Amino acid sequence: ALGDSVEVPVLGGKATLMGRVGPDQARHRLFALLDAAGVGSRLVVPRGYATAVKERFVDVGAGGWRHLLRVDREEVTPVSDDLAGIVADKAIEVMAGGLDAVILSDYAKGFLVPALVRPVIDAANARGIPVLVDPKGGDWERFEGADLIKCNEDEALDASDDSYDAGMACRMGLLVTSGERGMTLHRQDEEEDFEVPARPVSVVDVCGC
Repeated sequence: ALGDSVEVPVLGGKATLMGRVGPDQARHRLFALLDAAGVGSRLVVPRGYATAVKERFVDVGAGGWRHLLRVDREEVTPVSDDLAGIVADKAIEVMAGGLDAVILSDYAKGFLVPALVRPVIDAANARGIPVLVDPKGGDWERFEGADLIKCNEDEALDASDDSYDAGMACRMGLLVTSGERGMTLHRQDEEEDFEVPARPVSVVDVCGC
């Protein structure tokens, strides 16, 4: 989500990032990076939570730098219903100021719980604001009412194994990424799928791509 948000100002748009951080030094570093990128934020700071930190180790040689590994320090804890309600209210306030889209990027860290997701999607639907979802895992029922769900092939298979009809979770379609084979958009109102070919590039660091 952070990577997406910093690209929006580059393209001439405005982004507001929402999430949770801890009362620590990493939070101040994150705020500084967001300000430098021109990204707004409405982050909550619950007590006892530590800001997620991802540290990359690289080898710098004559031929340039080479990625070795990445170490993530993070907590996987679900937000309480009270905190979820606070975040949802903040999101709805931002919507009232005018938005072109809402993106819910799930990393299975306990943030996008139903008590947060449901009021946000309902408020966006009521305002005609499209909701785009990048889920983690096969629990898509909480995203019902979203306009588009984006996932990879493994996540699509996980969702299809669920007793819930994953295809009904989104109103417009399902975008499935397939690595070097590109992407396929399965549209609810079209019989034929829309294929998007991939453009091969040389990648130095695939972590987070």
